[in-house]
Amino acid sequence: MVLVDEYDKPLLECPDEMKDEYEDTLRSFYSVLKTSDQSIRFAMFTGVARFGKVSIFSALNNLKDISLWEKYNDICGISQNELEYYFDSSITELALHEKMTREGVIAELKKMYDGYHFSNPADTDYVYNPFSVLNCFDGMHFGEYWFDSATPRYILSALMKTGASYSELHDIEVPESVLKGVNVAASSAESILYQSGYLTIKNYNPEIKRYTLDFPNEEVRNGFTSVSFIVFGSKDPSEFDIAKFMRDLDQGNADGFMERLRALLANNPYEHARHYEAVYHNMLFMLFSLLGYHTYSECHFSNRRTDMIVKTKGYVYIFEFKLDKSASEALCQIRQRKYDAPFGIDSRRIFRIGVNFSAEQRNITDWEIEETSC
Repeated sequence: MVLVDEYDKPLLECPDEMKDEYEDTLRSFYSVLKTSDQSIRFAMFTGVARFGKVSIFSALNNLKDISLWEKYNDICGISQNELEYYFDSSITELALHEKMTREGVIAELKKMYDGYHFSNPADTDYVYNPFSVLNCFDGMHFGEYWFDSATPRYILSALMKTGASYSELHDIEVPESVLKGVNVAASSAESILYQSGYLTIKNYNPEIKRYTLDFPNEEVRNGFTSVSFIVFGSKDPSEFDIAKFMRDLDQGNADGFMERLRALLANNPYEHARHYEAVYHNMLFMLFSLLGYHTYSECHFSNRRTDMIVKTKGYVYIFEFKLDKSASEALCQIRQRKYDAPFGIDSRRIFRIGVNFSAEQRNITDWEIEETSC
């Protein structure tokens, strides 16, 4: 029997100048397996990059790719029935520790760690992340264990190369070819995130043969947002006080929020401010997502399209961004195009916020705020 875990890691994380040498070494190893075929009863290889066209397997062409096979959907996860049967005592213990009901614990486990799918979702149930579930029971705490375990460097560097927009990297439709990306370093952002576990299959449309990808659960959503903040904004969320941003928005202190935001953007490195408007738009969307608010980017309402809408319990914030123009012009656009019209019967207080970014200063130069009582 031959078991190889993370067969692709040597190639994904080795220095570029050594890739040829690494490939030669691995190719020699797999060539020996091919010549020993008669002696091997079972072989399994796991990794991120699909083996089919990876050069190290050029001599080993008798393997089957089971990545999207329905009958193997739960081979790497814990099903709902398995969770409740095999971890019955752990669920009870966690419920006592957290002063929750058993049903409440199961619901929280599902929200945090369930949601992975590797085939057509209509055919089989989702599965839980075993690493996170086991750590949760061991630590008696609903933590973000999978993300804390490692953030592969190749994901960060590869995402930087794609030029992807954060707000477009979830709840997306893709063809099957994206799920079978070959070279992670050269693949699309969607392929990188699917293969590395940040996105999973949520739906399949047989008519157009497209898969819908999205975050599997809250643990991954929060982890991905944190990674994205590092990739796109080069800012560790732990370096600023998230609670202060939340307090400003929850209390309707739009001006205080903007002051705090300008201070945050002042730390954005020079090299990350090349595509200014896109960079700032991404950072704002990531910040609001990290804070846990309902955030909508490039919102379309009838014949209207506003840059960003953020909803809290008591407030709705409507943003319009300009680059090297004026906050007044941005605010005027919100008024003229009636971006707040869809909230005419909303009981929450509504703020229109026009924001101007400066390419030269690489930051917010001014903003204008007005409250409307639609």
